[in-house]
Amino acid sequence: MSNELCPVCGFPIEGFSDVPLAESFFICSCCGFEFGFDDGVNGDNYESYRDRWIANGCQWWNKREAPPKGWNPVSQLRNIGVG
Repeated sequence: MSNELCPVCGFPIEGFSDVPLAESFFICSCCGFEFGFDDGVNGDNYESYRDRWIANGCQWWNKREAPPKGWNPVSQLRNIGVG
């Protein structure tokens, strides 16, 4: 398993060495983007979804899981060259 960053928000995600992220239907705990759905059925792209997430205050999406200690969405976005 490998770690990579969500291309929408930069949050570290795990386990996509065998399945392409775009076909995984994985939902990012941070921004809530669902790969294979939001970028398919809903017709979003990473930038438009990211713009809405930022405009709404970069809120943590997963209500069942708290953000990691020290979570900083601004630093996270810098990891993917945003900001």
